[in-house]
Amino acid sequence: MACGSRSRSMCCRWSCNWCSAVWLALVLFHAKRLPGIVRSLFISPFMMPPVVAGMMWLVILDPSLGAANYILISFGLPPSDWLRRQAG
Repeated sequence: MACGSRSRSMCCRWSCNWCSAVWLALVLFHAKRLPGIVRSLFISPFMMPPVVAGMMWLVILDPSLGAANYILISFGLPPSDWLRRQAG
């Protein structure tokens, strides 16, 4: 009995999620006002992971406080300025 109730509940939740997703997709597809802002709001979560990864590498390779230089110093090696541009 509990299994049937659970499966009905799951089916109801799935169909509600699906219907609301289709409704939102149709509303956004036919939106005439502010399409750039809506598009930016939906695309920005896909842009966040590369930005966060880049910021983490900046912190790791920081010449004064970065973890990479800390490891080099702990092995007795001189610290490096990882992000310095080479004179060319």
